[in-house]
Amino acid sequence: MKLIVPTLVAAFATAVSAGILDRVQSPLTGGTPPPSGGPVPGSSPLQFCGPADDNILIIYNIDISPNPPLPGQKLLIKASGRLSETIEKGAYVNLDVKYGYIKLIHQTLDLCENAGQIDQECPVEAGEITIVKEVDLPKAIPPGKYHVQADVYTVDDMPITCITADVYFKPSR
Repeated sequence: MKLIVPTLVAAFATAVSAGILDRVQSPLTGGTPPPSGGPVPGSSPLQFCGPADDNILIIYNIDISPNPPLPGQKLLIKASGRLSETIEKGAYVNLDVKYGYIKLIHQTLDLCENAGQIDQECPVEAGEITIVKEVDLPKAIPPGKYHVQADVYTVDDMPITCITADVYFKPSR
């Protein structure tokens, strides 16, 4: 979680900074995730990709504020969860960002290389975790529908988690 959320936040912030996301969206709220996937608990547009029975990360809650995110404002992310195993060097995330049908980002990121974004370093020990991260959003964000997916694995290719979000931004008025 300590590395996954910042990676998602960084992906979201990178997408926003690159002008990938837009000005106004409708808030989406989370709930208790069913075994087959569903909303991530909390107030955010995040969803589980599918069954999380074997995932190393149990996400308790992710809240974003404001929800929906607003251009030119700070986005506050608060997340909590539990790692059932220590995350070792070599863990990675397959990240995809689409604008409509156009794939904008398709890359694999090393989680440990990104740990400094939240003042952490690998290994990330198993146990309860809480993250609070603030991201400055740019004022200019193009309108449209964006789909972000982060599929996260250990160095041994065991699933840590998979999270996805559809974010809709409308043209500014």
